[in-house]
This record gives sequence, C-alpha cells and structure tokens, in this order.
Amino acid sequence: MEHILGFLVDSVDEITGAFLYNINSKIIFNRMPAEYSADTLHHIGQTMVRNLTIGKEWFPDIVEVSLHFMESNITAKEIHEQGLLVVMFNPSINKQKLHMSLELALEGLAEEDV
Repeated sequence: MEHILGFLVDSVDEITGAFLYNINSKIIFNRMPAEYSADTLHHIGQTMVRNLTIGKEWFPDIVEVSLHFMESNITAKEIHEQGLLVVMFNPSINKQKLHMSLELALEGLAEEDV
C-alpha cells in the first residue's frame, strides 16, 4: 500500500499528494504534503464521503467525486464500500494521464485487498 501511493505521488509530477481514507473517519495511509494536518485530512475525507453519499442517492453507480480550486484539485475514488483513494493534483494535469495513474493505483490496492 505504501509503495503504491508512493509510486503514484512520485511518478506523476502534477500529483502533489494522496491518502487512503476509511469512511469510518480513519486515515489508513498518508502521502500528503506535511502542511496538511491530520484534522485537515479528516475534514477532506469526510467531505468527500459526504459528497459521494449524496451523489449515490441520484446516481447509484457513481464511484468518484472531485473538488476543484484555483491552484489544486482533489479527487476521491471509491476503493470499495468502506474506503476512498483521495488524490490532490495540479489542475493542469493531462486528464488521461491522471485517469490512467489512478486506475493503476486502484488495481494495485485491490490486489493488496485494502
């Protein structure tokens, strides 16, 4: 798990950080920049869980939600019913590169049965 997130963050310049978040408000693994406190990450995780839950009310097959800011974006992809892969990235990233990188990370995490 540590290797997969480390590779995701280190191999794609536009990805600034990532963490795994359990919907029970637990950070499983953190590879975000040091300036993000545990409280901030919990808040981001809770926000993404809430947004995904609301989205599922209208679109039951939704598996990803995003927040977009001027200088960074945050995307959360469902790993399974109990967890999210949360990734922060630069808005200038090539969307195909981001999608491919996230799918590879999700495959690796599924193999580890996170």
